[in-house]
Amino acid sequence: MSKPVRIILGTHNSQPVGSFEYQLESAYQQAFKPYLSELYGFPDIPVVLHYTGNLLEWFEKQHPELVILMNEMINRKQIELLGGGYYNPIFPVIPVSDRIGQIEALTTFIRKHFGKRPRGSWITKGVWEPSLALTLRNSGIEYTFLDEFHFRRAGLSGEDLLRPVITEDQGKCVIVFPVSSFRNKMTEMDPEAFLEQLYLTASHIPDAVITLIRDGEHFGKNDDSYEYFYTKKWFERFFTRISEQPERFQIIHPGRYLRRHYPAKKCYFPCTSNEELMHWALDPPRKKEFLEVRREISNPEKAQAYITGGFFKQFITKYPDSNFLYSKMVYTNILVNQIRGDKSRKKSAREELWKGQAHNAYWHGKQGGIYHNRLRKETYRALIESEKITREKGIFIPSVITTDFDLDGIKEFLYQGHEINAYIHLRGGMLFELDYLPVSWNYLDSLTRREENYHDGVARREGYDDYPRKSFIDHFLKEPVDSDALQKAQLHEIVPAAESLYEIENFKREHKEINLKYELNESVGNETSVHLTLYKTYIFNRSSVHVYYRLTNEGAEHGHIVFAPEINLSAASAAPESHRIFEMVDRKKRELGNDTFEKDGISEFSLHDFTNDVIISVHSSKEFLLTGAPIFSVSRSMDELERIYQATSFLLQFPLEIEAGDSWETRISIRLDG
Repeated sequence: MSKPVRIILGTHNSQPVGSFEYQLESAYQQAFKPYLSELYGFPDIPVVLHYTGNLLEWFEKQHPELVILMNEMINRKQIELLGGGYYNPIFPVIPVSDRIGQIEALTTFIRKHFGKRPRGSWITKGVWEPSLALTLRNSGIEYTFLDEFHFRRAGLSGEDLLRPVITEDQGKCVIVFPVSSFRNKMTEMDPEAFLEQLYLTASHIPDAVITLIRDGEHFGKNDDSYEYFYTKKWFERFFTRISEQPERFQIIHPGRYLRRHYPAKKCYFPCTSNEELMHWALDPPRKKEFLEVRREISNPEKAQAYITGGFFKQFITKYPDSNFLYSKMVYTNILVNQIRGDKSRKKSAREELWKGQAHNAYWHGKQGGIYHNRLRKETYRALIESEKITREKGIFIPSVITTDFDLDGIKEFLYQGHEINAYIHLRGGMLFELDYLPVSWNYLDSLTRREENYHDGVARREGYDDYPRKSFIDHFLKEPVDSDALQKAQLHEIVPAAESLYEIENFKREHKEINLKYELNESVGNETSVHLTLYKTYIFNRSSVHVYYRLTNEGAEHGHIVFAPEINLSAASAAPESHRIFEMVDRKKRELGNDTFEKDGISEFSLHDFTNDVIISVHSSKEFLLTGAPIFSVSRSMDELERIYQATSFLLQFPLEIEAGDSWETRISIRLDG
């Protein structure tokens, strides 16, 4: 005789740190509230729910009635809350101490507000590495959930995809439930047909349990799902059919299942994540090859165990700006852990650090992720706030340190002051981070544009970047270029200096001075050659970065060249209410506009950031041809292409004729005023 099919139902729910209020309210009204309201009418239907800490905080502040409802449903044993990372981090990307800290922070919040300590945990985006078993168990977590795809990757198939297993690391064990691919069919089938298929699949399998946990936004917020699940009463019919057939279906909490059915198998899961994310991690050429290989395989389902795509940490190398953001997070973690003797300050710094570990801005998937300027800015804001807290008042002294900040084997120079941070990279001799501390804003947080598999002709016409869009990027051009070429990164350089390593001539730590050198020895056409040496000196003070350039012609003939340092500044958006650009003429401002422009014979311009009430002034000791353009990227977000502002690019062009043995000099300064 067939036994009832055991089913674990539930949702996992989150919103990015820094979401607008209307985005949170929309998710609440269309997804979070309707799901719980529907469940409330079926007290015999138990569910597991996961909410991130920042979302629970928002509920408590904006919708305390939902917290009251949840407590009532918990007290009647209908809801089991899952733990996890408080700010929804990708666990393998953050330091172990922060993994445990974030899990314990959410556990404490749940225990304090709902009276129950979570026994289970949700894994953000299913990004798994074997060491997580140790982390989870050391955090008091007994079980977690991974996609059926993970189980196939671990070598399991057939009936084993319907039972939990046990895994371990260094002797610490945790139980893993498989999340069934059946969850995706909820939007494809009537509830009656869906339940019938579940019954036919699992009723004859001993100890089987079908876990149907899905992103809560799929139940109301995405596409026409609100009408599908609530207006047309899919969930009402689903819950009603289950309640009417207790002999066929048993909805169960995972803890109750484990009291009667302990896992019979042990297995180890490789480094993996959900299948779609692993496809996104691949570069376009590799993804094309991957899809071609998949098409050649007669049984794609079996192939899942062997041919899977990339894995999450490849996003850090795929996107240079993900690497910079990740490196900032790791460096901030080091600073926080150096705090001694002040528990309150350390706690505050750690909380901001954890906010900066929210996963959304570190990678690109269906929801845009790293492409979204606002998400990156919010992540940097949290990390800069954390760093500010680590600086003890009266003790901190501005300085320049050398460290391998971005973990590429090459040391960078970090100026850390009272008002600004300014980070220098030897690759291109560029300024790659400029934080204005009073507003916790990184003005060099822009996205390096790259080709994506989904890009069409319109997207490609925006252009792709061969170098990070940072500042004091040195270009050596044959002729001046216009704003269209700047915007599309079609500069046709004599040599790609931005990708070359500059030499360290001298480092005067006490004067906060860095001296770099770059040698250019290239043929131009069939008859002439250029042999120049660029000497580049950075000097920092309270709220300014000064760059002294000297170009010396080491050749035997005069050199004709356009020397063009590039400065990128990233505001909140391209809109006039976000920022405006001005030139200075006879000490008077004249607006240049926010679109493309070309202006000759000027020596100073400024960007007025209205979002932060900050003015960024750029001044040169020599006049130049200023070419400017806003930089946009194109990303796919929820199956739609979206054009997103990243930064405003300024090219300071100096057409030069330098005689053999002669030199040319200028000083370019950036000043920030709040």
